Amino acid sequence: MTEKPDMGDHVEQRTLLATERTYTAWVRTGLAALVAGIGFERFIPGTIPGWSVRLIAVILIVFSIGCFWLALWRYRHLGLRFPDLLPITIPLRRITVLTLSLILTALLTLIWSVAITGVPHASASSAGMPKP
Repeated sequence: MTEKPDMGDHVEQRTLLATERTYTAWVRTGLAALVAGIGFERFIPGTIPGWSVRLIAVILIVFSIGCFWLALWRYRHLGLRFPDLLPITIPLRRITVLTLSLILTALLTLIWSVAITGVPHASASSAGMPKP
């Protein structure tokens, strides 16, 4: 008679791989939102009102911060549910440092976007209206 293989290891490995894929998906989404916010701030002014460009860029950058935070929370949540998987995963300290550095980068980008570049004034050219 043949014995059935132990499926416990396979289930744990699939759970581990799914968690790492979920982490990278959240980080990828956050990076895309961060780049979109920066790009929107850089390349869209002049085509739509200035205040809306700034608002959309800030929303995208804040969304990226949320994505990075949720990636970390989700990865840490695995450690609480499956503590015996942690020795074979990426160390939690590295994930935390990576995620916090992404959050810091997004926050610095947000500060740069709002404070350094200044708040645009509503003028005829920024509102998409021709100058008289």
